[in-house]
Amino acid sequence: MIKSRRCWLIAIRQAETSPISEHRPPSSANRFLANLGLIVGATAVFFVVVEIMARTLLAGGLDFDVEMWRYAKAMKEVAADPRLGHRHAPNTRASLMGADVAINSRGLRDREYPYEKPASTYRILMLGDSITFGWGVALDDTVSKRLERMLNAAGGGRRFEVINTGVGNYNTEMELAYYVDEGHRYNADLVILNYFINDAEPRPSRASNPLAQWSMAYVFIAGRLDTLARMALGRVDWAAYYLGLHAPDAPGWRIAKDSIVATKTLATAKGSRFLLANYPELRELKTYRFASVNQALETLAKDNGIPYIDLLDSVRGVDERTLWVTPPDPHPNANANDYFAKALHARLQTEFGLP
Repeated sequence: MIKSRRCWLIAIRQAETSPISEHRPPSSANRFLANLGLIVGATAVFFVVVEIMARTLLAGGLDFDVEMWRYAKAMKEVAADPRLGHRHAPNTRASLMGADVAINSRGLRDREYPYEKPASTYRILMLGDSITFGWGVALDDTVSKRLERMLNAAGGGRRFEVINTGVGNYNTEMELAYYVDEGHRYNADLVILNYFINDAEPRPSRASNPLAQWSMAYVFIAGRLDTLARMALGRVDWAAYYLGLHAPDAPGWRIAKDSIVATKTLATAKGSRFLLANYPELRELKTYRFASVNQALETLAKDNGIPYIDLLDSVRGVDERTLWVTPPDPHPNANANDYFAKALHARLQTEFGLP
């Protein structure tokens, strides 16, 4: 009993004389760091989960922003020529906006073509952006391939090749740079510069935001927020934006006009004929808001001796909803491209004597 009591007293004395620091609660700084670590960890887990969900639910779908982002990551690379900005990475493949896309060894969405034109062949070079590229449609449903079939079906003792050099997000200045660097090497009999109303935009730059480069979820959410901002916060809508690009003093419009004339001059010097084709914005055909832009292009063409076709005429009276890739994405679908190709074919017959 005495021994037990002594042990108990010794234990009490040891507890009383133990360093106070062993029993001090964590400092406020330590608690802050611990809480911050939990928040950062939870946030990281949240974003990883959201990204996995986005890639699971959205990949292979028909969301325009996400599919354009996938197109850039899967098929584009930085071009050596800074005037181009970007180009197609050769020999790449992807399914985009519901369509299979294959890029050939020279960076074109088309078959392989030698630079040297075969005998008894009439060659047409199509310069353009995502509309010429054929966003959301099969290769055979692009304007280039539809026009090629129409020309070959008409015969005339010649073989016709219509080469699709379209690249998404190109503007007219970049299309000129492509022709100078590469396009002229195909020795085309005819060069068609395909113009769309956003071709007066400045050359696009590579996204500096890492999230915009690597996160599908970010791209999807940013696209939805931009739409809401245009609807609720008074941000400039798409029609006002396009009209602003073509204001008389707009620098992009000046560059686009100079590039059209320069492309025509260079093509003619290379022995090619030249045609400027203007594609309509397909969202509001009944009350078309860009007649002033079409008139400005027609005047430019007339003043510089450039054959010109306004493809708006080919779809007048057509329900615009039957011409879109999807309701949120008014890129021309196969049906629209059929109208455009037929109109181009008719103009080639009257202007250039093709079959």
